[in-house]
Amino acid sequence: MNTRFQTEEFFSKAKELGLVDDIDRQLEERKNVQRLAILEKMKALPPIEKTELPAIGKAVIAARRALELAEEAFRDADRNFKYLSQRSYGLQNQFEGARLTLEREAKELAPDFLRTAWEDASFLDGLVSARFEYSTEATYSYRHGQGSIITSNHDAILACRNNIKAAQDRFMAMMLVDIPRAKAQAEVAETFSKLEGEAYALGVVRSTFEDRRKPVDLLAKIEDSVYRASKEHARHIETISI
Repeated sequence: MNTRFQTEEFFSKAKELGLVDDIDRQLEERKNVQRLAILEKMKALPPIEKTELPAIGKAVIAARRALELAEEAFRDADRNFKYLSQRSYGLQNQFEGARLTLEREAKELAPDFLRTAWEDASFLDGLVSARFEYSTEATYSYRHGQGSIITSNHDAILACRNNIKAAQDRFMAMMLVDIPRAKAQAEVAETFSKLEGEAYALGVVRSTFEDRRKPVDLLAKIEDSVYRASKEHARHIETISI
């Protein structure tokens, strides 16, 4: 049997009997009841002026204004920061330039013995550096096989050179302070006494350093000193034990 035909027949009979109109009326009444219930709920809502909305709205406007003021303050602060940074950089360069110029002039007018002390320390540093030595000792054990032990005076050389560098820094600093000449000379003499003791203990030849003031070209003396040090180093015999 055709289902569509049955459906059409059913609705036709229901309409003849007034059932369709009755159902439509019941549906309309039900929707009206629902609508009235919703209207009652709407009546129960408080008026907007009695809610938080007006205060919140005012707060939003105030917050927006505060944000605008803060953004403007940030832009002003950023511009001021950039301006002051550029000015500070320029003034710092001017200050450093002026200070370096004054330092150079002060050093040029410093007592000769301070510049001489700095040069002597530099000469001594070259002699100490040339005294670097090392030795290799071959070893053998049944457990580890053949190996070697390398020893050197690197740490002692480095410590002495660091002391020389510190002395040179001190000589430069003395050029920029008001210090009595006798006191400065005594300090330089005491400093060199210690430095020379360390250098001679490392093998620096005393006469090589003491002859630095003889009328011989300084570069030639340094080259000769380095050459003799390298010859001594070449004659160094490695100790080998098994």
